[in-house]
This record gives sequence, C-alpha cells and structure tokens, in this order.
Amino acid sequence: KGGGGEKVAELEARRERTESDVRAAQEKVDMLSSQLTGLDFRFRDPEARFDRTRVKGVVAKLMQVNDPAMSTALEVVAGGKLYQVVVDTEVTGKALLSKGQLQKRVTIIPLNKIDARTCNDRQVAAADRTSRGGAQLALSLVTCDVEVANVMKYVFGKAFVCKDAATARAVAFDKDVLTNCVTVEGDLLNPSGLLTGGSRNSGTSILARLHALHGAEAALEGARASAKDAYDIAREAAKEAKAAAKLEAEVDHAEHALGLVQERVAGSESHQLGESVAQLEADLAAATQAGAAAKQCKEDAGSTAAALTLEIASFAAERDSRLKAAETALKGAR
Repeated sequence: KGGGGEKVAELEARRERTESDVRAAQEKVDMLSSQLTGLDFRFRDPEARFDRTRVKGVVAKLMQVNDPAMSTALEVVAGGKLYQVVVDTEVTGKALLSKGQLQKRVTIIPLNKIDARTCNDRQVAAADRTSRGGAQLALSLVTCDVEVANVMKYVFGKAFVCKDAATARAVAFDKDVLTNCVTVEGDLLNPSGLLTGGSRNSGTSILARLHALHGAEAALEGARASAKDAYDIAREAAKEAKAAAKLEAEVDHAEHALGLVQERVAGSESHQLGESVAQLEADLAAATQAGAAAKQCKEDAGSTAAALTLEIASFAAERDSRLKAAETALKGAR
C-alpha cells in the first residue's frame, strides 16, 4: 500500500526540482537582458490604435550569430547599423520621429526603402579562391527571419570575415573583390589600404551577449516545458493515489462488515443446530460401524458353537461304543 505514496513523493520532488530549474534559467535570462538594455527601443504610439508590429526593432535583436567566435568581427562589419531601428515603411518612421516621444536619437530603416545589394557572385568566388576558404561573406554568418532578410543584406552583405590579417589583406586588394575585409579578431582592412583595429575584449561583444541570451532563452523554454510535464505527471499520480486510497478504505470497510456478519452467523441458533446435526451424523456413523462389527462377532461365535456341538456329539457316540465294547470284553473274561 505504501508504494503509491512513495511514487507520488518522488514525482513531487521532481516537480520541485524542475521549478527550481525554471527559476534559475529565468534569473540567467534576466541577468543577460539587463546587460543589453541599450538595445531596447521604447516609444509611445504615435496614433490611436497603432499596430506595433509595424516596428520590427533594433537590428542587433533581429538576428542571431551562427558562431559566437565571429561576434567581434560581425560587430565591426555592422558598425553603427547594429543599433538602427527597422520599421515597415517610411510613413511609420516619420510618425515615430514626430510623435513617438523617443528618448534618444535613432536612425530608422524602412523595409520598403532599404538597399539590399550585396557582393556579387564574382566577388564571392574570387574571395574564396584567393583565401583558399579562409574568407566568408559576413552575411553567411548570421541568421534571421525572412521578413528582415534584406536588412541583413544591407548590414552584412558587403564585407568578408577573414581568418587572419594576411588573408584579409589578400582578399581586400584582389582586383576581383576590392571590398572591406575584417579579421576574426576585429581588425578592418579596406581596399584603400586603411587598417583599423587594436585590442578588443570579446567578452564585451554585444552580439556575443545576445548569442548567450538566445541560448539562455532557449534553455528557459526547455525548463518550462520540463516543469509543465513534471507538474502534469505529479498531478495525475496524486489523483490516482487518492482514488487508490479511497478504494482501499472501501475494501477495509467491506472486510470489517464481513467479519461482523461471520461472527453473528457463528453465534446464531441455526449455526448451533447445524453443528448438532453434524455431531449426530458423526455419532450415527460410529454406531453403525460398531453394529456391523458386533454382527460379525455374533456370526463368528455362532460358527464356533456349532462346531463345538458337533464335536461333543461325536465324542458322546464314541464313548457309548467304547463302553459297550468294554462290557462285552468283561463278560467274556468271566
């Protein structure tokens, strides 16, 4: 009977652990989000019943870096474009600038006016050939929703990320490429020969933090799903245990009632009469058996008496004949 209770306790403990995991995951998301408050875009609705989906958000939050090791290079490629705000049309942009009560100066990119040109296939092929696979178009290193794909072309479509400075120099100066190249460490080399860069701390990279935030948000969703499953299973087990306890109580009650009935039957007159009849039947069987044995003894005694009677008669006859013979012998002697 205790197995059900142990199972419920175990499932309840699991539910509590998953809820603890959710709290820990939420704390991590909150901590990482607090480091990225500069990417929040706050505004008031510029008109009644304004559809907020017309505002897509800050470029940096509309994309994900495939490999966090490329975060510094991609930030250099994007530059200030990373903080620009994407909207659906220039009408929305003008409404926000005039009536959105913006807290800081921003550059707004209307999707319907964006320049989505990128390096052409000839440049990409030349860069790959010159770098021997050590250069990638920056655009290929990020992912985004289809809706803002042209934004990413505008931001990342005209530069290559190279594995080192020598590769960046070779690609940037190639006559079939002639476009900006950035090393993985974040040094920028443009076709004019200008090199910019220096010491960078990848730990402070905005895109690296966003990548960590996306991972934390995915972990939070997973923890929530696990917690919901644990809650549902624990609740179902508790219901089953409650139903089983109720059934056990009903069985115990029925067994107790049956015991009382059996006690009453054992003490009733009919039960006592039944026991008397059983005893009489046992006595009758014993008497019958004893009678049969006595009859056999009588028969055996009768047979023995008959044999003795014959034997006595035979002895008497022989005695008489012997007496006569003796008397005759006596007379002859005289």
